[in-house]
Amino acid sequence: MLRKEHLRVSRAGGGYHLQFTDECHRSLAASLLGVFQGHIGERRAVLERALTEAEREAESFKLVRGLAALLEREATSKSKLPCHPDERAGWRSRAPKPCRL
Repeated sequence: MLRKEHLRVSRAGGGYHLQFTDECHRSLAASLLGVFQGHIGERRAVLERALTEAEREAESFKLVRGLAALLEREATSKSKLPCHPDERAGWRSRAPKPCRL
């Protein structure tokens, strides 16, 4: 389900009327899926730049953002750090253990 900020509405004739996607938006969805697949192994910032470019090229930036939000929910990512940042920070904050002779 899309979040409120990604809904597309029309106010023509008074009131709010939701604008739903149809068959013509399948190519946009396929293109966004390709953007995500094409950025596997890339940094998050590179993916975000590609999504920004897709927003600029699309007829409706809200539709791009909404579909991207749905894809992001299903995507997984992992860090290339050797350990979790919290563990690393905790390691630094602990006092060094005394040496035993």
